[in-house]
Amino acid sequence: GLSIHIEAYDIGNTLYRTQYCLNNNDLSRHDFIIAAANADQLPYLSEWCKKNEVRLVLPFSSRIAETESNPYIYQVNAPQSMVNETILSLDTAKFANKNIILLRTPNELNDEKGQLFKAIRRQLIDHRIAFHELIEYEGDEYFKDSIAAHLSNKKTNLIIPCACSLAEANRLISTVGAIINFLPSAYKAEMWGYPEWIALNKSNLPVLHNLNTTIYGNYFANYNLPNVRQFQINYSLNFGKDLMNTFPCYAMMGYDVMVQFCEMASRRDIDIKALQHEFHFKQTQQESGWYNRSVYLIHYYRNQAVTSDIIQ
Repeated sequence: GLSIHIEAYDIGNTLYRTQYCLNNNDLSRHDFIIAAANADQLPYLSEWCKKNEVRLVLPFSSRIAETESNPYIYQVNAPQSMVNETILSLDTAKFANKNIILLRTPNELNDEKGQLFKAIRRQLIDHRIAFHELIEYEGDEYFKDSIAAHLSNKKTNLIIPCACSLAEANRLISTVGAIINFLPSAYKAEMWGYPEWIALNKSNLPVLHNLNTTIYGNYFANYNLPNVRQFQINYSLNFGKDLMNTFPCYAMMGYDVMVQFCEMASRRDIDIKALQHEFHFKQTQQESGWYNRSVYLIHYYRNQAVTSDIIQ
């Protein structure tokens, strides 16, 4: 077995409280610190861990400037720009012999996920891969007809919507799903989606399956797997309540983080499969921190199966 000593401290949301906890509890003897720190606390916490050579695990934010220059930081959620880079590195064979349709709406996002959509568009152009780009305008009554008109019954239709809010995604998925359901079975479809789609309401899950949807993200828990089901049971028995319905599930995140870093601290292989977060940490340069470069590709199939692949 493996003996683990855990201490918990409330660092509040002030720099003073952080300094007090670090300097009055002999934390420098610990193997690692897991922290949820805000922008005021993080610079001091980062420097303290670097000075004392203590690993600092940051499981929440994906925008942490300190990771760039501190080799003791382990950032669980990689910046979106790194995720984009991983997705774009996938073989363009995924576009082969497909009727590709890009969907754009008036509420298209221009954040980093929006940049991924634009980068995919540029990738198609650079590789001279044909595609249709359909733009919906405010009050557009014919957008649905335009989508239907561009679908093919000779090739699989690969539909890639722009990045948009969850409410807008619900609307787009429902629209495309209704069109596909209305057409003969000769019309085959696939759809690419975004991390937030994992949290779509249950009424749209059948549509994701019907459209053979693939979603990318940095976490995924398949509740059909035995180890995930057993974790749910054990959690309920030990804490007298069910897991909270959050995305991600923070209890599973904590479990996966502890398994990963206990393995690193003990220098032993722990044969325990991750529940929700796979970790593959890489540095961008010798003196940088470590970014988790694992990205899930989550596949929803017409037979109601859900599988996932991990790319790094």
